[in-house]
Amino acid sequence: MQNYRYQLKPYRTPADRLTCPSCGVKRALAPYWDNQTGEILNPQVGKCNRLDTCGYHYPPRAYFQDNPDLATTPPTRQSLPEKPHSIHKQKIYLPEEVIYPALKSRFRSKNTFWQYLSAKYGAATAHEVFDRYRLGTSNAYKGGSTIFPLYDGIGYASAQIIKVHPATCKTIRFAHGRATTWLHSVLAQQSETTEPWLTTYIEQADKYPHPFGLHLLTSQPHQTVCIVESAKTAVVCSIEYPEFCWMAIGALSWLNAQRLAPLQDSNLVLIPDGGAGTKEWTTKATLLQRQGFSIQVADLNLPTGDDLADLSFAVTDTVTPIPVQPVSEPVETPIMPAYSEENNSSVPPICDERKLAFVTQHAEMIAFTADLLGVDLQTAVIREM
Repeated sequence: MQNYRYQLKPYRTPADRLTCPSCGVKRALAPYWDNQTGEILNPQVGKCNRLDTCGYHYPPRAYFQDNPDLATTPPTRQSLPEKPHSIHKQKIYLPEEVIYPALKSRFRSKNTFWQYLSAKYGAATAHEVFDRYRLGTSNAYKGGSTIFPLYDGIGYASAQIIKVHPATCKTIRFAHGRATTWLHSVLAQQSETTEPWLTTYIEQADKYPHPFGLHLLTSQPHQTVCIVESAKTAVVCSIEYPEFCWMAIGALSWLNAQRLAPLQDSNLVLIPDGGAGTKEWTTKATLLQRQGFSIQVADLNLPTGDDLADLSFAVTDTVTPIPVQPVSEPVETPIMPAYSEENNSSVPPICDERKLAFVTQHAEMIAFTADLLGVDLQTAVIREM
């Protein structure tokens, strides 16, 4: 087997990610480790997963060039024996008794993502989209977090947990990083002893074997499939642009033919976040077209770090903030009452100067989006202005 001696360490637990020396974000750096010793080469040697906003990458070759005295064994390509822990990742379904309780609708009133959607689009729409994407609620990050499960029509291959602010729909950030994790990681942290199924899942399961929202293909077989990076963006866009079937691939670098294989016969439109994503996905789309995919990339020229949902927020504005009580951590979710007709209909939308400036600055981009997706976004802009 041909392999590199030094490779990026696979992700299994949050401890496998380090603080990026460039941007300073904790658990953002994937370090290189030595396949022969199993040790991390150096805490500075790695690649930041914040490709758009940071882009730090210090490979082993550059490290040994900077430190020639340490290069006792150069990091050249060589044949290495297969290690016992080098297990081929595969789709493994989560046990029903683990995932089903979290999907019950009675927990939704405490879910901050549901609170945002309910206040912005109405409770009926929020319930419908939660049911359609089979979203759940987790106690992670002091409760109210959203479970975004990967359901393929048969079972749940994984479940990502994200907590958003109920007034802005932005992922909450703490001093140690963003409020994102996985259901299996939470279970592993909560259990004193790891159950056999969980050990097998952590070691062998592909955590994102197919797009989020894949199960919708059976009910929307002829619709164009728009693929974005994050599951949250897919859910919001499915409300804003119902003419399309919305799915997510999980991360910029996770787009590949294997994950898109179930969509081989669909018409695909890739909509990456603003920044380096357009160039990377355009390169991948060219390769995928050669493999028989009907696929194109929508270059919306979004601001770095923004996605199509952020454009929607800028055009139609955020929901009216509801008075909150102070909490111990300023970045944590405020206490917010569940949706009701009484607390949702009294105050009209706000359109502040910052958002008006955004709409004015990106007028051409908005027009291009309208032309590409066939959605009259300019009318929405005029209505809100």
